[in-house]
Amino acid sequence: FSTFNGIPECGDTVTYSQVANGDYSISVTTDDDTLMASVTINATMEVNYDFIIVTDGAGNQLNTQIDGEFIDADFYSTDGTITVQVLNDSGVQNGDVTLAFSCIDPPTMEASVVVDGANATFTIATENFTIGQDADADGHWHYSLNGGDAVMVYTTEETLTDLPNGDHTILIWLVDSEHNPLDPAVE
Repeated sequence: FSTFNGIPECGDTVTYSQVANGDYSISVTTDDDTLMASVTINATMEVNYDFIIVTDGAGNQLNTQIDGEFIDADFYSTDGTITVQVLNDSGVQNGDVTLAFSCIDPPTMEASVVVDGANATFTIATENFTIGQDADADGHWHYSLNGGDAVMVYTTEETLTDLPNGDHTILIWLVDSEHNPLDPAVE
């Protein structure tokens, strides 16, 4: 038996079994204005017929993938509310949709630089964000030196060599695993 009252909270995992013509909607709102709401989705949706739509509290869609396989797909809402809609047609239903909700502190970043002659080594320290390329990473960082093209970095340290003598500017920002800047931006 279940004591779930239909209103999920931070830390709850909800399973919805897809049914023909069954539309399902569920939301989580944080109790703290400083937290972000997130959901991790695992599901199989019939391509072109069944959909998952994730929105924030203002109704802005947070996901670009809406059908197919969702495997540990993470979505974040910076306004503290996240809503998931599951939309099924009358055809094939592909089993359970698992939604793991959480409320997290937003990511932060601090960058430092050590200059040695014509070389500059940048070190990135983050909280609530793991830099890397593997499945456990939240994403990586990009930088633009002197207004140039963006460069991707998957480690916490990067050394730029043979810089010309003079002043330089660098813009560093965190991005998700699909190269999208975090919202709100962390730079």
